Amino acid sequence: MTDPKNLPSIQGYFNWDELRRIVLATIGATTFTEIGLRLLQELLTNADRIYIGPSDSVVVPILSILAGLLTARRFGKKYAQQGISKQ
Repeated sequence: MTDPKNLPSIQGYFNWDELRRIVLATIGATTFTEIGLRLLQELLTNADRIYIGPSDSVVVPILSILAGLLTARRFGKKYAQQGISKQ
């Protein structure tokens, strides 16, 4: 069996930037920051299912407001990039 350390590197054979762009485009995000923001948005949106601690009647609405702000930011960015098509 061949020792993996003696095999040639694949670094020169792949365009890592293009691969990253394809992967991110596939999941609909443009940057790793956008992925993090979407994950945060989903967590905040489902805060009523996740958070069951003290003062949940105060904490959950605040988290829901933050989720709404993140959603508005995402839609605003989308429409700013694509424009609004008139039908």
